[in-house]
Amino acid sequence: MSGDVLPLLPVLRPKLHLPRLRASMVPREELLARLDAASEHTLTLVSAPAGYGKTTLAAAWASRRNTCQSAPVVSWFALDESDNDPVRFWRYFIMACQVLHPGVGQAALSLLQSPRQPPPERLPELMLAALFNDLSHCQGVGVVVLEDYHLITSPQLHASLVRLLDLPSSALRLVILTRNDPPLPLARLRAHDDLYELRATDLRFSLEETRLFLGRALARPLAYEVVQHLAERTEGWPVGIQLAALALRGHENAPEAEELLSTFSGSHRHILEYLVEETLRAQPEELQTFLLQTSLLDRLTASLCDAVTGRNDSTLVLDQLERANLFLQPLDGAQAWYRYHALLAEAMRHEARRRLGESEIHALMSRASAWYEHEDMLPEAIEVAMQIQDFTRMTLLIMRLVEPLGNYFEHQTLWRWLRVLPMEILHEQPGLGFLYAAALLFTQDRHAPVTRTRIETPLRLAEHYWRAEGNLQRLAQIQSFRALVALWQEDYVESFRAARESLLHLPEHEVQWRGMSLLNVGLEETLKGRLIEAGRLFAQARQLLASCDSTAPMLAAISGQGDICVLQGKLHQASMFYQQVLKEIEERVTEGYWLDDKGFALLRLGRLSYEWNELEQAERKAHEALAIAEQRDLEELQIRALLLLALATLARGEHADYEEAEREAATRLARFQRPRLQRELLLEQANLALVSGDQPTARRWAANLPRDDEDFTYLIREREGIALARLLIEQGRTPEALRMLEPWLTEAHEGGRAYNELEILALSALAHATGSDQEQTMSQSRRLLLLALEKAQPEGYQRLFLNKGEPMRTLLRATLRDIHEESLLAYARKLIQGFSVPDSDPGIPDLLSPQELRVLRLLAAGRSRPEIARELVVSINTVKTQVKSIYRKLNVSTRKDAYDTAQRLGLL
Repeated sequence: MSGDVLPLLPVLRPKLHLPRLRASMVPREELLARLDAASEHTLTLVSAPAGYGKTTLAAAWASRRNTCQSAPVVSWFALDESDNDPVRFWRYFIMACQVLHPGVGQAALSLLQSPRQPPPERLPELMLAALFNDLSHCQGVGVVVLEDYHLITSPQLHASLVRLLDLPSSALRLVILTRNDPPLPLARLRAHDDLYELRATDLRFSLEETRLFLGRALARPLAYEVVQHLAERTEGWPVGIQLAALALRGHENAPEAEELLSTFSGSHRHILEYLVEETLRAQPEELQTFLLQTSLLDRLTASLCDAVTGRNDSTLVLDQLERANLFLQPLDGAQAWYRYHALLAEAMRHEARRRLGESEIHALMSRASAWYEHEDMLPEAIEVAMQIQDFTRMTLLIMRLVEPLGNYFEHQTLWRWLRVLPMEILHEQPGLGFLYAAALLFTQDRHAPVTRTRIETPLRLAEHYWRAEGNLQRLAQIQSFRALVALWQEDYVESFRAARESLLHLPEHEVQWRGMSLLNVGLEETLKGRLIEAGRLFAQARQLLASCDSTAPMLAAISGQGDICVLQGKLHQASMFYQQVLKEIEERVTEGYWLDDKGFALLRLGRLSYEWNELEQAERKAHEALAIAEQRDLEELQIRALLLLALATLARGEHADYEEAEREAATRLARFQRPRLQRELLLEQANLALVSGDQPTARRWAANLPRDDEDFTYLIREREGIALARLLIEQGRTPEALRMLEPWLTEAHEGGRAYNELEILALSALAHATGSDQEQTMSQSRRLLLLALEKAQPEGYQRLFLNKGEPMRTLLRATLRDIHEESLLAYARKLIQGFSVPDSDPGIPDLLSPQELRVLRLLAAGRSRPEIARELVVSINTVKTQVKSIYRKLNVSTRKDAYDTAQRLGLL
């Protein structure tokens, strides 16, 4: 579909209207006063079984509060089962909030009008983040009443509501009307005085309220004894008293009333069925038929009732029912909407099935679905068709709803519809099969093998149809979709194959599908170590995805560009890419939504800070990433953040914090269930063990190394080889380590993987430094280290050297004599000073012995060798030997050169 705006799905406005109040309503001033006080609490819970007047009480209170103000301070949201879809729930909720705070949440709602959508499974959270952001800037406090909250069963919605309740200084209060206690942290809310509760015992009619109600409902007053008897039998149950009043009309004299009430016993359900039957029987036959036919509808309006019943006078009938106070609850709105009391509707539907039969009910509901379709209320039309299992009609309506939009973002609702369809329906509608697969992917655990298995059947049906049709474009979309599924399943071979195949047939205008596939192929090139090509693909994917505002994969492309820069050794350029990810997130009004991407960007920046030895910064970013990981339950990010935290705290000498982070990372890693990703994380854990000197952990890792040679594991095998070589060096097996490092060094250099090349150079230098031919190997060692320093200096690498410990510090000192360029010398000195074990004099490396330093200072002062011997009380020969040693260590041959070099090294 072209254009910048999609039409918003129509909403059922009566869901957002306060129920209208009856003039005959019994005033309940004490309860209204209690609700006034309750509105100061974050949450007011009105919890009682059906028929206790929760809605009537809350509506009376809301109406009074709104009448006293210049603008509404209470809004209403009547829930039904379809509101378990998070997108649908928050769409209506935001509209309820806009009654109180005009304009609030508009950025979130506008997402539904854009053809360029974020991933549908994350859209609800995006909307929620935008709403929270807007609420934080609102003045004044409003109340949203959530009616029938017991119909909400989605754990995701319960969790989101908890987040709303936990907002500091929220501009909202909630009143929840429910038949049972919701799974919210009620105990915590009570402890913090954030909860006010009204329950069945509070809502029961007193004897006086029972007398008042019956006095208004009946033509003649009942005897006191009859009222008392009724109050006792109903236990103050308001709907029971209301139904009794209906049944007693025309039987108000004491004997008749007593006779009717003599059968008025048993459970509430028994009383309800009895009274509904009695009340219906008392109505004219024509009215009984109308009540039974329309009881099947969740909400009623005259034209809908006309369509269902075949009448043309439903306006009059509904008005008559309202005035007679007969089952009907009026709702506000320009078009008069009503609903039956839920409890009474249940009983009437039971009676309707008994009297009308399934065939008639099917016909009635078909007409209701057709009316909703005519009114362009397609979700409601689908819901009604689903109730009568009219799958053919459901299919046509779903396709009519989805095709113009290009997608349907209430994915939980879509999945609820699609999963009831017989599989043969998908044979007839290939587009529906593709939609079915997408709904599965975005509502189920995308990493679970069973999800992929379930996706394949409908996907193959669509693929078979489009292949027979020769529709290469739709087949390419399926391949791009398959690549995504396979990637989340860690089936890299299939993922990369499908992505490459899709690019052969996707037209240029399919920018989102092409961008996703390019992103996948870029990842393949990265894993194979082909960085230049990977960088080109990520840049191309980023451009395409940005052009269609596909934010999540675009952020992944930017992060991919940063990762390529790290592997190429370009740390500062990588930092710019990761900062760009954060900037892209911050520029969006829905910043809080992109928490996953923000968490990984912070982690990557933290790793760079760690490499630059900015340990406090690294630790702070690790904590920020960890907080996001725990909030979002992202296992990978949790483990990576903990490992970075362990490295940073170890370097800072905070051993207790290091041990806690390392232990928690190990515990979570042991439970991690994604094998290929676990391999990367185990490597990170092994590197931490090598830095901390934990050889047993490193040896266990080495013993379990996979032996594979798949192309897409090339990069990790290279990194594993480097870590294994370091372990061999620490075990004294330097010849083996050097044999292992030599080919990796050549390949890393030729492939432009400067980060790995630097690591290999540093380790090779250490290995040569411990060789048997000390003079020759030390020369080779210093040459390699000098080369590493020259490559590392522009980007400011530090931990790459510092993490090698005391052997590296010793080697650095020995290499100082070979450094002649001032900035490189300052860099090397800074590294020496950065080791965790400080020198006795940080400005003077122990290149020379203390006695040699004394001789050097006297030489610099112009003393002759005999004068030096006398002052130090040693022989002339001893001074000559020490001067020769100084010249050799400083790589000079004259006193002047020794003075110049010593000054340059900071020895004087």
